[in-house]
Amino acid sequence: MNGKQLSSLTWKLLGVILLFLSIDPATSLAKSREIDLQNQQFSEDLVKQRVSTLIHRIAENSQIRLKDGSYATPMPLLPSNDELREVKGYGDRAVTVLATYSDSSQGLEQHLAVRFLLEFHNDSALAALRAFAEKSKIGGIREEAVAALTGFPPEKVKRIVEHISTSDPDPEVRAYARRVFATFPVSDESQK
Repeated sequence: MNGKQLSSLTWKLLGVILLFLSIDPATSLAKSREIDLQNQQFSEDLVKQRVSTLIHRIAENSQIRLKDGSYATPMPLLPSNDELREVKGYGDRAVTVLATYSDSSQGLEQHLAVRFLLEFHNDSALAALRAFAEKSKIGGIREEAVAALTGFPPEKVKRIVEHISTSDPDPEVRAYARRVFATFPVSDESQK
C-alpha cells in the first residue's frame, strides 16, 4: 500500500468512527426520551411497585453471603445511570414513593432512596430530603440527607441545616450540619 492509499483508508476509517460516535449519543437521547414518555403513562401503583423493586434488587445485590450463612454489605451498590434516569422519569410520583423510605428500618433502603432523590431538584424532593435529614433513625442517613440538601439553593435550605446543627440528637450529625451551615453565604440580614 502506498502513502496515498493509506491516507485515503485512514480518512474513510475516521469517517466511519465519527459517524458511529455521532449516532450513538443520538440513539441514547432518543432512548432517554422514550423512557420518559413511557414513565409518564404509569399509574401511581406501578410507579410504587417499580421503585420498590429497584431499591430491593439493588439492596440484595449489595449483600454477600458469609461462610456462616449470614449476610453482610461490604459496600452498597449504587443505582445505575439507567435506573436513575428511569426513576427520574416518574417525576413527583417517584418522589412520593421515595419519601416513604425515611421510615424504613433498613439503612441501605434509606441510602438508596436518598441517592434517587438527588436526581430531583424541586420542592417535593426538598421536602423528602428534609424528612430524611430530620427524622431518619439512622445518624449516617441524616448526615447524607444534609449533604443532599446542599444541592438546593442556600436560601431554601439554610434554616433547615441550621436547625439540624442545633437540634439533632447525634453530636456527629450536629457537627456535620454546622460544617455544612458554615459553607452557606452570609445573608444581608445577619450582616446588619
